Amino acid sequence: MTKKLSYAAVIALALLAGAYASLELMRTPTKRIMLIPGRSLWEVADKLEASGIGTRAEVMALAANETWVRGLGLPVKSRDLRADGIDSTWLEGFVYPDTYDIAEGSAAQAVLEKAVARFRQVWGALSDKYEERIDALEAAYGLTEADIIVLASLVEEEMALKSEAPVIAGVFLNRLEKGMRLETDPTLMYRPDRVGKPPSPTERRDASNPYNTYAFKGLPPGPICSPSREALEGVLAAATHEYIFFVARRDGSRGHAFAKTYDEHRANIERHLKKSKPP
Repeated sequence: MTKKLSYAAVIALALLAGAYASLELMRTPTKRIMLIPGRSLWEVADKLEASGIGTRAEVMALAANETWVRGLGLPVKSRDLRADGIDSTWLEGFVYPDTYDIAEGSAAQAVLEKAVARFRQVWGALSDKYEERIDALEAAYGLTEADIIVLASLVEEEMALKSEAPVIAGVFLNRLEKGMRLETDPTLMYRPDRVGKPPSPTERRDASNPYNTYAFKGLPPGPICSPSREALEGVLAAATHEYIFFVARRDGSRGHAFAKTYDEHRANIERHLKKSKPP
């Protein structure tokens, strides 16, 4: 006859099983992967491949799989296929930049899902904190949650100082409100062979690149990198001001000079860019 275990015995066995599982996890060799804010999926794919986790092709195939990405419950922005023939990167913006301890032998998909879960945790907390602000951004600018993440990726690429994130976000919102092109250089370079490099005048005129914010008004079709919490929160807590231009200071501060008019902006360019060039 089988003896029935008491409730206390069941609990004790469960605790023992949990402790054993934790011990086994501790015994599993791991590697630490640091995903840096502002990196594109192509750069993340290279990082994972260099760390022995999958291949660049595997990562980018997953990133291009719209069905799989939407199945992760992410606020993905609908878009057309790129006219320049580059595969869509549906996963861009959702691979949260953080430090991860990954078990040896992990597949690329498992690592991506872990980073996506971290994004959902961070975004969920921000969504709760700024629920009214999210509604206000939709009412004032027509921005969806997906749009906010796109905008945060632009802020991430432009900011060098975390403290400037709300100010830069405010510039972009002002330009959207006025119907101005965003004209942010990092969007020109959102392609696997050019990401992270300085743009050329030709690329500013390249209308085959749908991410080109010099050629097209409004936001690009999707995020251009993995935004940090600071960039996401910078959009949600965007500063209210009248600036519509900014240029990088070349004085060692790593900050920007902001301007309300084109004349002020030209003066800032003269002061911070042209005079910083060697004779």
